[in-house]
Amino acid sequence: MEVGEGSGSGGRKQVVLDLEDKGERIGGSLVGKVYTSKNLNIPTVISMIKKGWQLKEEMEVLELDRSGLVFLFHFRDMKEYSHILKGRPWSIQGFLLNLKVWDDSLVLKDVSFDEAPY
Repeated sequence: MEVGEGSGSGGRKQVVLDLEDKGERIGGSLVGKVYTSKNLNIPTVISMIKKGWQLKEEMEVLELDRSGLVFLFHFRDMKEYSHILKGRPWSIQGFLLNLKVWDDSLVLKDVSFDEAPY
């Protein structure tokens, strides 16, 4: 297992959680917002995800805003993507992680996090 960190465009941090590198990028993406007043960083998010989601394939995590509360999760494996989507709601350190389906045609400001499935 390998965790790498780098800077993306606009000063965003990007982390690739490489559990088993098995080829090209495929799969699905989810955007998630953590409901808390405290700042969470990518290593904290990754740590909690590794414990809770038990992923076997690579997943990319991109911090989408400077608050440390909105993240993009890209899954290589559609089964894992579906498992995480169907398993909602999720939490990080006891705070709700509200996940929504994401595709590249969306604009973050248009994604509503007002409702979460329970």
